[in-house]
Amino acid sequence: MNVSRLAASGALAAVALLASPGILAAQQPAAAPHQTVDVTGDGITVTSADSTTRLAFRFRAQLLATLAVPDGDDNEASLDAQVRRARLRLRGSLWDPRLEVSIQAGLSSRDMSGGNPGSAAILADAYVAWQQTPELRFQAGLGTLPGNRQRTISSGSLQFAERGLVSNTFALDRDIHVMATWKRDGRIPWSWSAAVSTGEGRASAGPDLGLAYTTRIEFNPLGAFTGRNADVEGDHARETSPRLLAGVAFSHNDRAWRSRGQLGDLLDEPRSLTTVLVDATMKYRGWSVYLEGAHRDAERTSLPVDPGDDPRGIGGLLQVGYLTRAGWEPSLRLARIEMEDDLNANQASLNLVRYLKGHRIKYTIEGGREWGRAPLTQDRWLVRTNLEVGI
Repeated sequence: MNVSRLAASGALAAVALLASPGILAAQQPAAAPHQTVDVTGDGITVTSADSTTRLAFRFRAQLLATLAVPDGDDNEASLDAQVRRARLRLRGSLWDPRLEVSIQAGLSSRDMSGGNPGSAAILADAYVAWQQTPELRFQAGLGTLPGNRQRTISSGSLQFAERGLVSNTFALDRDIHVMATWKRDGRIPWSWSAAVSTGEGRASAGPDLGLAYTTRIEFNPLGAFTGRNADVEGDHARETSPRLLAGVAFSHNDRAWRSRGQLGDLLDEPRSLTTVLVDATMKYRGWSVYLEGAHRDAERTSLPVDPGDDPRGIGGLLQVGYLTRAGWEPSLRLARIEMEDDLNANQASLNLVRYLKGHRIKYTIEGGREWGRAPLTQDRWLVRTNLEVGI
């Protein structure tokens, strides 16, 4: 009897011993989620354990060399090699997926232009945004105004090394602002943005209360583009059906202290500017066409204006490219602006891009000519080579 009881006790102990790892495992809490770090096309992304905070760090550098050969025997050719852009950017959501932050700094000398005389404007973007609903978004801080499409697209997503003559002359650029955007999807997607800003660009330029008022409306009459294909130049998605994005922007800058509103030299007295910008982007099976037009008017001032510093004028641009499946893209750009005092400038360029990793890593070579009336431009031939590297 004692033997049988002992045997039973041993069997129970063995069963308990064998079951104890499972019991202990069941008693232990489940492994807590942990933060993750990923390297994707959006940069180096850190996501919190609860996924409420997601920050992406990106950097890029643009190495640009330009050979200029002016007309005439007395004008010498020049070679300018520089780090055109060196950008660091942090963007993502904080504590709530609807709360977005973006900070971007430019470290090259050309990136620091736009500040007050004698000071560098290192900060390019610094804003917060709130996605109230899937359609409605609010934004406040320093960032790009809703102007022409070629300006709102990142400089790292262009077909050419630089933006065109029209954008460089009439673009609204960055400003300290508050902005609301209403965006609707569907068979014909469209969006509308409205912003109120200081009107002085990346640095304070005047003591008055003059503000800038900007609005843009755009729509896709043939349906939405694939993914982010509308936000880059070139048809990288090779749209299987024709796609079109058309937009119109209007801006009134009241009592601006800079010659071109958010950009340009400081004036001795302010003047108001009114700018109208129109653009259209078309893409289909590797082909891309971009059209852009601009008109700007300015009130007269009591002080004389130097030739070439009067912002009133019109301009137009045509850009056509074809992206092959092998990652090569030849493109053509034609542009002309006509300003007050019978001043004009013209631009014609042929460009070849080799995409190694989309717009993140690419090489371009461009040859063209600029001509017109000084001081807007100089009659010359240009050759540019550009290497873009980033994540």
